[in-house]
Amino acid sequence: MSILHNMKLPKTSKQEELEQLSKDRLRPLFSHASFEIREEVYRDKGIDLTIELKHNNFYTNFRFLIQLKSTESKSPNKDDSYSWQIDTSNIQYLLNGGLPAYYICYVKSIDKFYVKQLNEFVRELSLINDEWHNQESHTLRIDRVLNDELIKSIYDEVKTRCEASRILNDRLHITSHDKESRKVHITSDYDITDEASIIEYIEIFGIELCNQGKSSLVVSLSEKVTDTPKSTQYYATVGVAHYHSSNYFEALSYFRKSKVNRSDTGIKENDYITLFEAKAKFAIGILSYQEYKEILKSLENSKFLSEYTKTMVVVNNYLSNIDSEDSFPKFREEIVKIGEDYSISENARFQAKCEYLYYWGDYLNTQYIQNVAMINAIEEFDEQINSSIRQKFINGWGQIYLEWESYLKKLEEELHEADNFVSIGICKLQEMKIRFQTIVSVQTIKFELKNSNLKLLQDIDQDDALITISNNAANIAKRFHEKGYVDNAIVALSLRYEVLKYQHKNDNAEAIKSEILSLIEEHSLKESLTKVSHLFNQGGYHDMLIKMLNDKVIKRKNDIEEYKNLVKEMEELDDKEEQDSANTNKEDLCYIQLFPIGHFGIPESRLDGFLDILAIDSYKLVKALKSMMENRIIPVINIFKRDIKEEGYGGGMYDDEGIESWRRIRDIRAKLFEAKFKRQNIR
Repeated sequence: MSILHNMKLPKTSKQEELEQLSKDRLRPLFSHASFEIREEVYRDKGIDLTIELKHNNFYTNFRFLIQLKSTESKSPNKDDSYSWQIDTSNIQYLLNGGLPAYYICYVKSIDKFYVKQLNEFVRELSLINDEWHNQESHTLRIDRVLNDELIKSIYDEVKTRCEASRILNDRLHITSHDKESRKVHITSDYDITDEASIIEYIEIFGIELCNQGKSSLVVSLSEKVTDTPKSTQYYATVGVAHYHSSNYFEALSYFRKSKVNRSDTGIKENDYITLFEAKAKFAIGILSYQEYKEILKSLENSKFLSEYTKTMVVVNNYLSNIDSEDSFPKFREEIVKIGEDYSISENARFQAKCEYLYYWGDYLNTQYIQNVAMINAIEEFDEQINSSIRQKFINGWGQIYLEWESYLKKLEEELHEADNFVSIGICKLQEMKIRFQTIVSVQTIKFELKNSNLKLLQDIDQDDALITISNNAANIAKRFHEKGYVDNAIVALSLRYEVLKYQHKNDNAEAIKSEILSLIEEHSLKESLTKVSHLFNQGGYHDMLIKMLNDKVIKRKNDIEEYKNLVKEMEELDDKEEQDSANTNKEDLCYIQLFPIGHFGIPESRLDGFLDILAIDSYKLVKALKSMMENRIIPVINIFKRDIKEEGYGGGMYDDEGIESWRRIRDIRAKLFEAKFKRQNIR
């Protein structure tokens, strides 16, 4: 028998053995390369282990606490979780340490550890009862098995939190020495920023963030800064951000603050303030359009703002001269040049490209309307369908439209690669506006004579396309509104309203109208109110086309009546010449055909006077006409043309420009009658 049997020795404890077993089983799970485990041995108050992180073979002193619970066996709950009773005093004790802490529970019968982060446990308790700390104990429900993946997550979480704590200590120490108290911010993700860093960040990157469509970020950052005097650059930048976020009164407030201290104001800041203050005032109706244009013009030569004003100036010039024959080619050249200028900001280039996309599409639709109207006039005159000219126009217009589609696709790819939220939204909005206008154009301005052999856009059902446009406009409006771009949201909603009205969905359209007016009232957007009031009262694109058609019908009736009177006047001149045939000059005559009114006889001695009436100022043509007539060749002059440059029929009846052409022909005929150049019947 061993002598130990008769000795008084301390008794073993099953629980102590279990606790030691759990520690022994836990240690190998935390690798020596990443963790240093230290056991709490002095007067245990609820902390069993302290674990320090290692980083790149260095100790960090970044630590977390472990409270270890163990059981031989335990029945799981219905959801496979396990429950332990935890004293409130233990929870409070761990929280007071200020270090990350975890409950780890060991179930020996299944040889598994379960883990829950202390703050997660406290959050659950708070959701159930705000006064949880008044209870003696709480039930810890735990279901996450401790494995390699979870241990890595614990490492990352502790490292992030301890790094944040170190940064916070540094920032608090630095700011405590400032003359003024400055805010230090820490988020739930342990992102720490002090006020000085925010101000510096806004001053350096704020304008570029606005250009990238991230003005809401600048606004949110500025809200973390105390209301103490800042630099002009700071105020100007935040003002611009508020302008882009449709907070126009806030923008004006920041622009006013920016002018208080002129000592640090440079030309660049002054130009930004002048431009965006004018834009904000114009939006809420403080400035008239003419005053706004004058300010833009004064900033045209600003080397800091040319990228902001160039596109607006080019667009305004185009719209002011849109009826000029070379207006679109000139606009295309200028706007494309801006879009390809890599010396300016990305946002300015995208703005130019989006404007070009819209006005190119608008130009194509205008060409469609004008050409269909011209073909209808030709076919009405000929009283038959001209399939060849129709096919030629449709093929040509379709090819250019495909070029527009190709440009759109490339622009979308470029915008998505740059991840420019605002430009992506504007591009999509411009696309939807053009697609809607195209559908309305082809369904309103139609070929009047039917031809079943030629498939036309006007014959295609566009209901699905209209629904797509309406839904896209709604999505664009929602995204713009969420990001604070209220002006752009109103433009998108206006398009949706217009589409719904065109579809005769009046109840839906009225709901959108109410939404638009609410946004305008909420933000005091007088300029937007002016625009939508015109849409609500005068109608949209379709109403404009209908009015144009009605005006055209009335004009056509008036033109036809005037045309008949002009022809009658010329027939009366023919009758008078017949009656005066006895006084016909016996001098040898040369002959010329004036298309479309017939042949005229001209005494050789008076040829120059005849050509003067036709206002031919081409020496080359006059010489050719004289040579032909001297050789008894009858030349042809098309007097539909305003400026006669060549002999021949030219485009024939296709050169007819309508009533203006016939007025000019009547005037020529009257002058020839007065000068006694008579019309001749020549076969």
